[in-house]
Parts: sequence; C-alpha cells; structure tokens
Amino acid sequence: MKNYNNEPFISTDLNLLKELDSISEKLHKNMITEGKSFIVKDILDKKKFNSFWDFEPHDENKYTKKEYKGIYAFASVTNGIVNFKYIGISQTIKRRFNAHTKRTTRQEASWAYLMIKKDLVEKTLKERESYIPIYQKEKIYPLRFTFFPIEDNMLLHIAEVYCVNKLHSYWNSFETH
Repeated sequence: MKNYNNEPFISTDLNLLKELDSISEKLHKNMITEGKSFIVKDILDKKKFNSFWDFEPHDENKYTKKEYKGIYAFASVTNGIVNFKYIGISQTIKRRFNAHTKRTTRQEASWAYLMIKKDLVEKTLKERESYIPIYQKEKIYPLRFTFFPIEDNMLLHIAEVYCVNKLHSYWNSFETH
C-alpha cells in the first residue's frame, strides 16, 4: 500500500525497531570512530565538506546535486563519552550544516538561535540574532559532526525522533509550532 505520493508505507513490525536501533548505533559509533566524525571547525576550515565522507553525494537534480540525504548529528565527545547536542534530518545535509554553522538569521541558524533564546531571555529578537555568530563559534564549532545516508523518507523521519530519544539529544524538541 502507498500514499498519494506513491511512497510505500513502512512495516511497523519488530524489524523496524531493529533498523532504528541500528541507525542510532551507527550515529553513536560514528561519533567515536576516527574518520567517521569530524570537529565542526575543521570541516569549515577545509571548506570542502564532501571530501570528508565515504559516501557519494546525490547527482539527480539541480536542488540536490552534490548533496547528501540522511540523518546528521552534532555531539561533544570526551574520553569516549558521547553527549549528543543536536540530531537532524535533511535531503541537503551539506546545506543544512552550513546553515547551522555559518548563516546568521534565526530561520536558518535555528539551533544557535534556540540556545540564545534560552540563555538570553531578556534580549530582543534583533539583539538575539546578533549573538548567532558568537554562539556558533563558541558552542557549535568545537563539537563533532557526523551523518549517514537514509534514502527512505518515512524511515528518515521516524529515525530522527527515535535517535533523539535513544541518544538523549539535548537540544531537540518536537513541540509543534
């Protein structure tokens, strides 16, 4: 059975839980494996995002050309202990990484803005936005970043919620807007 967009519904049996566990384990393992995760500042300094990964980018259309679709994570790693800060999904991971790390509007740098909003309650919206580059450099640049591809749209969305909960990603919330 499929939806209006001809996407097959995924099976919600035990195999789904096993697959979701596998995805969360891969994210965790990637964070502590040399060559599978990298310091955000190092990725930015090299300026060649695609050169860090073993995966081939998409080449289908103009919007997703040289892009990756999948799940990504930012975390701190100290003595092998992973503290997940933010997990997300995107069909354009490179573009989303740049938004989190280089863009300066609250819409694009939404995670940095969320941290600012929590810390600087008394500031105006405009004042908060001015802190985005500072928060990116101080709070995001030192973190590790990893991702891996997931092509199935439904699995991708379910995996985000599952991994956030399984890995206790601090800055994720699923409160509706």
